[in-house]
Amino acid sequence: MKKVFLLLAVLGSVAYADPKEAQEIIKKVFFRMKVVQTKPLAVVFNPPAGHHFNLKAPSQVILKSGNKSLKAVLDVGAQNIQSKWTESFADCTISAELFICDDKDTYCVPKKQEFTCKGDLKAQGPQEEVVVAQATTQENAKSRVFILNDSAQAFRIAKSENKPVMIDFFGIWCPPCNMLDETVFISPKFQAMKNDFVFLKLDADKSTSWELKSKYKVKGYPTIIFARNDGEEISRIVGSRKTSAFIKEMQRALKSKSPPGDFELGQRHLDNEEYAMAHFYLLKASRKWSANDMRRNVLLSAQLGMQSLQSDKKAYVQLLRSAIEWYPHSTLTVERAQKMASAAAEISDVKLIEEAQGLVVSSAQWLLKHPALLAESEWTKADLYEAMGESYSALKEEAKSKDSYASAAAEYGAMIEEAGLNENTERGYNLERIYCLWKAGRVELADELYSKLEKIYPEEFTFYYQHAHLLKDQKKFKDALEKAEHAFKYSYGDNKLRVTGLVAELNGELGQKIVGRKIIDDVVAQAEVPKDQGIRTTKYLEKLKTIREKLK
Repeated sequence: MKKVFLLLAVLGSVAYADPKEAQEIIKKVFFRMKVVQTKPLAVVFNPPAGHHFNLKAPSQVILKSGNKSLKAVLDVGAQNIQSKWTESFADCTISAELFICDDKDTYCVPKKQEFTCKGDLKAQGPQEEVVVAQATTQENAKSRVFILNDSAQAFRIAKSENKPVMIDFFGIWCPPCNMLDETVFISPKFQAMKNDFVFLKLDADKSTSWELKSKYKVKGYPTIIFARNDGEEISRIVGSRKTSAFIKEMQRALKSKSPPGDFELGQRHLDNEEYAMAHFYLLKASRKWSANDMRRNVLLSAQLGMQSLQSDKKAYVQLLRSAIEWYPHSTLTVERAQKMASAAAEISDVKLIEEAQGLVVSSAQWLLKHPALLAESEWTKADLYEAMGESYSALKEEAKSKDSYASAAAEYGAMIEEAGLNENTERGYNLERIYCLWKAGRVELADELYSKLEKIYPEEFTFYYQHAHLLKDQKKFKDALEKAEHAFKYSYGDNKLRVTGLVAELNGELGQKIVGRKIIDDVVAQAEVPKDQGIRTTKYLEKLKTIREKLK
């Protein structure tokens, strides 16, 4: 079993399982800095030989010049970390605190180093002087992986290099987003294609993502958009995928014809939830299909989408039931059964709810026996067990629900091991695994694991936020509020709106409704509001208004 030093961050200091050994490691390990751009200033940090950066740990780079002290915007690549400022500087001091792991993952420690930048752009490190020079466009292209939150730069480079753009809309709290980062984006197969695309990451919680979220009608995360350098969409992936399936989609995007065919247009409108347009193009394409062509199942999804927008929910339920009968052995079957249950709940039909939840269970059980069908979909065996756990809970079969969630947690653990990741520090699978342990009744273990990850990522809202929900569910409102306030402190953008609602609700539970209302008022007053009402930010703001009303 691998030996791991766990980080325990307390008030900016860090302790380890073996402090003496950790101190010796800190003395011997150094990373290097290279200036890649001078106007405005941008530098890249590279790990020492035999080591890599823990790119998920909370890193920071601060520049001091005269009376200025500026925190850098970090652009995290697959192997290095780039720091950017909006200004140019002559003489300055750059202080970087980054987390270094050896390639065998026997230790992972924070390392703080200082570099003095002089007018001749030489960086003086703690060991030796490293001569730096401005990188050429070609060198910069070779080292570039993802451009972070700068769509203008990404498309400018794409046009100059005549390449398509791959856009990753992500959230730091989003399990499948983290799964892509931890498996697909660091894989040699993905890295081998880094010269075929310009890669752009857009944080879905920041307003910098709004323009392209609106353009591509992004509904959930992760959403990966493959686009031509003029912005025209080629195709997309919604949700996580295994590396082999993701690479196939990248290759298809590179080979795609222009303009897209009727089926591709229909699929694109379907992904955008534009059901009428999707139905128009898919119906047109279907004239050339055989009676048994599986693409007819996609056409059926467009028909279901149109029906879902109508007021007659009974007709919608009947069409869903028919779709499940026509295509019983598909990952879409589970989704349709879940939608059937939701529609049945809207019309308060108890028998229909039971039927739909039963269909979720039976279709998930069938797919578990035929896992090959999951290979190129976003569904995993863990997802299926989790869906079963939710349905059994709705059916009041709590023992079966807990067993299903326990199976899901075990699957997520197996996926961490299969990916060769560190179970103590991994993010994406752990977010789901801990939730499933909680739902399986192993609340104490879930509580312990959330606490461990909070110590590893002390300046991020994600694990505090999830932990607060667990404690709220246990009616430990005071403890939940403490975690939620930590989450609030480190939140931003959309995730600040979500945390605000939780903090306000917990204050209400503790009899502090006035405090809860004031917190909402303060955040709403400062919030940016998108012009496009379809962007999720609008929904979060509306939800805050609803919570505020309940606190009167």
